[in-house]
Amino acid sequence: MPQFLTTFACIIIITIIRMNKNLFISMAAIALMTSCSSTQKMASVADLSGEWTIERINGSAIDKKAGDEIPFLGFNTKDKRVYGNTGCNSLTGLLKTKNNKIDLSGMGCTLMMCADMINEQKVLKALDKVKRFDVNNDGELVLTDNANSEIFLLKKKK
Repeated sequence: MPQFLTTFACIIIITIIRMNKNLFISMAAIALMTSCSSTQKMASVADLSGEWTIERINGSAIDKKAGDEIPFLGFNTKDKRVYGNTGCNSLTGLLKTKNNKIDLSGMGCTLMMCADMINEQKVLKALDKVKRFDVNNDGELVLTDNANSEIFLLKKKK
């Protein structure tokens, strides 16, 4: 009988070691996968603050030769205001955010006529599509729609 208990104890110990080995391997794999994932934090409203030059709209580079001015958006997070320029006309509106969601619809715009209004049309059409914001690893502001498709890519003005 004592030999039976010894054998049984050995079997239990071996089983525990195997289970722990599998558990250890699983934990190591999880730790490795976690360390490889992005450590980027979700953007906050404070990250919006300041003026941003529009570099791309819907994935296409902005035409820097068109219009009188390079289009930009500015965010005054303290006063909850958004402002900017389409390349021709000035924009202004309320800054409506919650977590990393943003609503830029309903902004007011001056009504000047410019020689080339290509950028203006692109900016105005795209503003209503914006639903979220984030800051990428290069420090660029990315405004996206609900499907996380890039609408605007902006760089902080210096």
